[in-house]
Amino acid sequence: MIDIFAPWCPHCRDLEKTWAALATELKGSIHIGKIDGTKEKALMQRFDVEAFPTIYHLRTGETRQYDGKRTLPALLEFARGGWQEVKPLPFYQAPNSLYGRISGRLLGLPNQAKEYYIYLHQEKHYSQLVLLASFLAVPITIGMGLICALDAYYSRQPHPWTPPVARAHHD
Repeated sequence: MIDIFAPWCPHCRDLEKTWAALATELKGSIHIGKIDGTKEKALMQRFDVEAFPTIYHLRTGETRQYDGKRTLPALLEFARGGWQEVKPLPFYQAPNSLYGRISGRLLGLPNQAKEYYIYLHQEKHYSQLVLLASFLAVPITIGMGLICALDAYYSRQPHPWTPPVARAHHD
């Protein structure tokens, strides 16, 4: 089970002691974790969190959202089997499904690019102009390559709106 929280949220602070007691009670049988949604924005988007705290039960590609009381007995009941009564999220909303993992990688790309930029600028001392030119060169090169490939493919084929007589001369 996982709790996605925000440090500034009063409901999250109220849940802290109960969540710690839950982790102690279930230690060794069920994994209990917490994610700071303010620091892990891509993961928060992947879970589609709209309010704090949000609690999920994750199991082998299925995700179920907990929507009950935030008391230790209620959370224990849900963790030990009550989750089976909750309908799992559809595959496109479940963050631990194949779709969720792929979208998580895509959502994390901007943050990875930012970290890579900071590393190159601060650690390797590349100038901002060189980094900007390098980052822009990649999509421009890919785009130009795709344009060339499409042009090479479509320029060899007669257009479907070309009259049959013109097609004969083209071949």
